[in-house]
Amino acid sequence: FILVVMIIAKMSRSSKSVQRADKKGGPSAAGAAKHNNHVMNSLYRLPEGQYRCYHEVFVPRLDGEGTTRIHHLILSQYGIFVLQVQHECGEISGSAGEREWMARQKDGMRRFTNPILRNAYHIKALAKHLGIQESLFHSIVIFDAEVCFEMTPPRHVLTVGLGREITAHTTMTITPEVLDRVAESLRERDMSLDLEARRKDHYKARNNRLKHTHDRVE
Repeated sequence: FILVVMIIAKMSRSSKSVQRADKKGGPSAAGAAKHNNHVMNSLYRLPEGQYRCYHEVFVPRLDGEGTTRIHHLILSQYGIFVLQVQHECGEISGSAGEREWMARQKDGMRRFTNPILRNAYHIKALAKHLGIQESLFHSIVIFDAEVCFEMTPPRHVLTVGLGREITAHTTMTITPEVLDRVAESLRERDMSLDLEARRKDHYKARNNRLKHTHDRVE
């Protein structure tokens, strides 16, 4: 009987601990972790030899003021997939051409940059940096938290099915030689600075841009 009571008490403490963690991490902390695992697992399950995955890729901005950060980049003969991961949760509203989207949550509304436009910028920067045409790229946006859409999102805006979306492209558009050249360009850039240094430089330039924007407004 004493053992049973001890087990029940331990289960009760564990339950309370989980509830506090969810509250601290936001209303969808558990859901976000689940979806984030889905993103990485989907990339790991891509057929080996056909796809090469890169994570946290930094390339020069089009205006030359620092770098832009790409969450995931997948090279294949079927195109280069540029993946933008969004962490917003709740009800999402906004059209493909709007500069900002809105996330409606229990504690209010939150504006964020349209991820379709953000990823389009990533592709333009990548195409310029790598010296290849934009038509070889595929844009994918995926939300890693529990969301619903007020509008019908474009096909490449996802909550699940990342692997299916990537492998649905079956037309070979890039030669192995070009892929090797792109991979070598990315490898050389990765070797120039370690990841932490690239992050530091990226956020330093970003903060300077934001400060200058604030100064101009005032």
